[in-house]
Amino acid sequence: MAKGPSNNPYEEARKQRLEENMRRFQELGVAKFVNSLKEEVIKIKNKSLPKHQVKVKRTTINPPGPLRRSTRPRAEASYVEEFVPDSPRRKRLRSSSSTSYISRRIATKMQRSYPLKRAKRFESRLSSGHPSCVKSLRINGKANNLIIVSSHRVIVKKMPQEFCNYHIPKEKLTMVLEDEEGSIYDTKYLGEFAVLSGGWKPFVEDHELDDGDALVLELVQPRRLKVYIFRVPNGGSEAKVHEIKEARENESVEKVHNFDEDMADVDYTEQITIPTKRRTQRKL
Repeated sequence: MAKGPSNNPYEEARKQRLEENMRRFQELGVAKFVNSLKEEVIKIKNKSLPKHQVKVKRTTINPPGPLRRSTRPRAEASYVEEFVPDSPRRKRLRSSSSTSYISRRIATKMQRSYPLKRAKRFESRLSSGHPSCVKSLRINGKANNLIIVSSHRVIVKKMPQEFCNYHIPKEKLTMVLEDEEGSIYDTKYLGEFAVLSGGWKPFVEDHELDDGDALVLELVQPRRLKVYIFRVPNGGSEAKVHEIKEARENESVEKVHNFDEDMADVDYTEQITIPTKRRTQRKL
């Protein structure tokens, strides 16, 4: 069924309102303005679009083959090893300062005893009257008493407990280490553990301390230690020679001492025996 004319007053009022609005837009020229604005927008878009670029073919020097980015001629790769006898060798670069000194050995009992005896003898001859102690350096596996010298070697940095208890306070403080040449190193001392912390590693590396070396620590001031270093001999034969010489010296001293004691026991006030006269009988 066909729909008849609408008798709805709202629809009629809406249509009249639309017609009036269109008439006003035409009178004001809004439609022409919108059309001109669209044309300007289209022109701007056409200008911003890139123009078609003509590709120029490059002439290649190389024969036809796989494409390369560089136009230079490529040398053919050789997979045969070439031996050059006089070629310079590359130097190995070491990045860290700790690798400049690497501990290379572990001292034997005989090698360790030699510097320890020398250190004790030196300590006994100190005439300054300052407190002192002897410490033999040892490579250990406990992490709380070590200082890393290289990637796999460590040196003990723990001080003698008895010496620290009597002469150094049990607190965190800065200790100064002075070597025999007068060089000074600031270190951190942890009194609770009697351990030298920061600053001990540079001292070890600069003096190239190693396992078996002995130190004489003299407390010249309340927070200043004078360090005397006694090193392990280079080889076991050298240490053996020193021990033989020392044993011979001690043996000669003991012989002289024993001889003096024997001579002191002799009584020089003994009566001198007078030889008896030989009696001879005379024949008459």
